[in-house]
Amino acid sequence: MGRTVVLATTIPFYENIGLLPPPDRLNGHRVYGTDVLDRLTLIRFGQNLGFSLKELESLFQGLAHARRGATRPKVSSMI
Repeated sequence: MGRTVVLATTIPFYENIGLLPPPDRLNGHRVYGTDVLDRLTLIRFGQNLGFSLKELESLFQGLAHARRGATRPKVSSMI
């Protein structure tokens, strides 16, 4: 995905409302992986399409739930 530019205050705000996971920390500094950068790009893309932050949060939660549900049969068969 392309590069996304956001205000420094935006990332903690997105973390507080559940759009981004809490960051890892290294020597007191926040460390973000490419998954967070991808999520920021998706948030911007969704907003450009007219989705609200609440709608995007619901969408991301739904995708996470569906992903867990899709892997459940595979995990069960491995146990």
